[in-house]
Amino acid sequence: MDGELDTQVRLLETFDEDLDQTESRLRRAQQGVANVLTKSSASSAWWLIAALVIILVLLIVIL
Repeated sequence: MDGELDTQVRLLETFDEDLDQTESRLRRAQQGVANVLTKSSASSAWWLIAALVIILVLLIVIL
């Protein structure tokens, strides 16, 4: 039973590390999107939002 708990702890630690990395990448992407949105026109902003939503859905499906 102790070995099983150790395995689960390692799995949770790995999951936590992956989650932290994904959160960091998402934060950087959001900052980039904010910069682009302030510099672009309204119609291109909507295209960018649509593209990013599609990318986000793909990432959620992959992960």
